[in-house]
Amino acid sequence: MFSLNFYIEHVLLLLVLFMQKNKQTKSIQRGQVALEYLVITGFVLLIVGILVGFAFFSFNQNAQIVKASKSVSEITNTADLVASFGEGSTIVFEVDIPSEVQSFSLTGKSATIAFTDNTQVFDYTKVNLTPTTLPIQSGRIKLSASFLQK
Repeated sequence: MFSLNFYIEHVLLLLVLFMQKNKQTKSIQRGQVALEYLVITGFVLLIVGILVGFAFFSFNQNAQIVKASKSVSEITNTADLVASFGEGSTIVFEVDIPSEVQSFSLTGKSATIAFTDNTQVFDYTKVNLTPTTLPIQSGRIKLSASFLQK
């Protein structure tokens, strides 16, 4: 029969083979974990990039609307102020026109800025405004408001 030495040699041989296979399995598992980590990190970065892009676009659009609202309010408030001073009074003031403006007009008792995406910003005055179309170039422009009793 087989000797005890024979059994010990085979058990040690099997143990060595098992350990080598276990080392290979561990390195494969490490590589798989690293690859999964990279894929998850890439996916998270893609989602964050999309969210940042959307937030920037939305912020830019909202900033233009706020700028237009401020400009329209400045015009209507100045018209009301000039009317309160009485006949023949005039005020020169500046307004900041945002980009992407399609039209800028004064009609009746309202001032309106329309954007290229069909968004409109308007405000009303207490006095009638002389109907006119204002320049639509972006940036600061000087305007004058005069009160003439008709």
